[in-house]
Amino acid sequence: MVKKVLTVVLVVMFVSPAMAEPLVRLSSGQSDPRLFTEFSFDFQFATPPVNKVKNLSESIRNVPPHGDDRWKATPGPIMKDSADAPWLMEIRFLKLGLEKDLSDSIVWKNYADLSFNYGYYFRPGADINRRNYTNHPDTEIRGYGAALTFWSPGYEQLILGFKSELHFGSEEQKDWFLGVGYRQYGLGVITGYDRYDRLDYRDFIEIGKIKEISFYLGGRTGNPGKGFFGESRIGINFNDYDKGGRYQDTNVDLADVSFFVSFGFGWMF
Repeated sequence: MVKKVLTVVLVVMFVSPAMAEPLVRLSSGQSDPRLFTEFSFDFQFATPPVNKVKNLSESIRNVPPHGDDRWKATPGPIMKDSADAPWLMEIRFLKLGLEKDLSDSIVWKNYADLSFNYGYYFRPGADINRRNYTNHPDTEIRGYGAALTFWSPGYEQLILGFKSELHFGSEEQKDWFLGVGYRQYGLGVITGYDRYDRLDYRDFIEIGKIKEISFYLGGRTGNPGKGFFGESRIGINFNDYDKGGRYQDTNVDLADVSFFVSFGFGWMF
């Protein structure tokens, strides 16, 4: 299926410019590849690449007491061993790569980008179904002297990706683009405590890697060279999963296909 989609995208990328309305000048007039850097606030929201984490190892679910708890009894493991995975919410803040003019109105860009998974901090992981009181396993009873514990599926915080895009000039200070990307990032479990009615994150335990191939369509406004720009895109991800070596018993219900949308602004140097 991925090969079929890639074929369609490539056909669109190279055939559609010839069928479209006349394009305007987008290039810088230089034939050699140029280095470019972009700093941005590009917010991306993607449907979960994983539907559910199941049969989570007891060693992860057995969250130890909080260091400041007065009650130091050894906690029982959190009984619930499966949970739904969250959406992937990111801010893409840095791009670094090369661009080359293919014609006056077509520019080819290849770059690496770095994004921050801020959804890590907004996941409501401590709902009742994933809590465990130190002295009353698998309940929401707070009691005295000890914190509720929790676990929740999550993704690593910094994600590095690689992309290739064709930009087509459509009118002054506007262009649209087609792109393909690849990246891999950690799928894991966030553990922590619910103390004094707020979450206290303990650690992130990686259980495997998600490998993602994306295809997308986007639009961009602003100076085609250096300066301020606004950008948005919509696309589809094809996901694969590589189990980690340590937690082989943990199962992942992978979403083979996920979808994303992004929008933001930035500055190109």
